[in-house]
Amino acid sequence: MPNDLTLELLQAHHRCRQTLGYLGLALPMLLVFGGIMSDVGVLPSVSDYYHSALRDLLVGALFATGIVLCTQVRPLRLASSAGSALVPVAGMAALGVALFPNESGAGTHSLTRTLIGVKPAAMGHYLSAILFLAGLAYLCLIRFPIGAPAWASLLFRSCGWLILCGGVLATLASITKLIGPEAAQQFVLRHNLVFWIEAMGIWAFGLSWLVKDHCDMATLQASRADQSSRHFRSRWEPSQKGLFPD
Repeated sequence: MPNDLTLELLQAHHRCRQTLGYLGLALPMLLVFGGIMSDVGVLPSVSDYYHSALRDLLVGALFATGIVLCTQVRPLRLASSAGSALVPVAGMAALGVALFPNESGAGTHSLTRTLIGVKPAAMGHYLSAILFLAGLAYLCLIRFPIGAPAWASLLFRSCGWLILCGGVLATLASITKLIGPEAAQQFVLRHNLVFWIEAMGIWAFGLSWLVKDHCDMATLQASRADQSSRHFRSRWEPSQKGLFPD
């Protein structure tokens, strides 16, 4: 049976995962509502909010996500645990997305732009974004389905493919916005395609972490119940010896 300290660690681990999941579900709409309230509206991409009054919200959410990912541990050696080396890599990449702004907002000042320049900072932003998405997709497609129920495995893989396809589509839409035909550029900008594609990937990320936490907690509770049952039988059965004749 887990001792009190182990249970406290498990509960902390559980709360971190829940926070990460709910943060992923809430972030896109927080940016939308914040943009409407601050008169910037829905911007072309999630990263563009760095150059708006919502910079603190975006950077704070990315830092919270990165720190939680970097500090993920395996409190119990569950087969479905996210104890992969890619978890801290994805966490560091999330911090990179926050620290390296994209090339939008030429007048925006940041430490990384001052140190290395606008274009190198933008390259760092996109490289970090690719690593971040790749890490999340790997977890959803490979790690999370291990030991999970069939319905959860299907959901994890669906989220993983949504994250991957969303990353590819967002990249194509961004390229179209920059160098595509004028009609295509206007279509991408008018409907904020890049933002909503990125939002779907963020929602998939948040949902996968909430379901992952639910599955691991259910496995833990089942394990504890089984241990309690065996402990009870081990104490009860010997006391029955000699009560009944052979």
